[in-house]
Amino acid sequence: MNRFSQIRSSRRQQGLTLIELLLVLVVVLAIAVVGFVTFGQTSASQRAQAGQQALLSVSSGVKALSNGPNYTGITEATLVTAGKAPSNLVNAVGTGINNPWGGTVTVLAKTVNGGSAGNSYMVCMNQVPRDECNTIVASSHSSFAMVSAGATACPTALTLPTAGILKNIYAATPVVPNPTAIATACNSEINTIVWIGV
Repeated sequence: MNRFSQIRSSRRQQGLTLIELLLVLVVVLAIAVVGFVTFGQTSASQRAQAGQQALLSVSSGVKALSNGPNYTGITEATLVTAGKAPSNLVNAVGTGINNPWGGTVTVLAKTVNGGSAGNSYMVCMNQVPRDECNTIVASSHSSFAMVSAGATACPTALTLPTAGILKNIYAATPVVPNPTAIATACNSEINTIVWIGV
């Protein structure tokens, strides 16, 4: 090998050029951005699944404690006391239920469609993020008589939801949810979802 080839070869082995270094940084940054976006979407999906699981568990607990279609006296506290609340969501005080988003789960007896007192029950979750709200409403509405969502508070013991109604089988013209209505109702960064079951 001649002397010129040795000098040229040694220069190539000295390190990366500025262009090569910039290309490596761009590739690393692109991978990091894709990973961050994918992680955020996966986390939202997992929280929506956890919310769906919590809803099903609470609903099953309510039905296990009821005497026929009479839910009078059933609250989140009675579910906790009876051991029918999801144990991983019971609050630190041991009297209530938290949801996967750091909000609360409210459970109350309701009266619907002119029936006897306490003929239905309400499960309400607050502080539900937009994406999770869309997912959980779309996947759970078929199991309930009424569903509402939006930026309002959980209804009190004597009231039913009046805004953001996505499903109501008792209405003169039954309301059935569709993706556009769900997206419109879940338009806040923090939503409240109300399910009325029978």
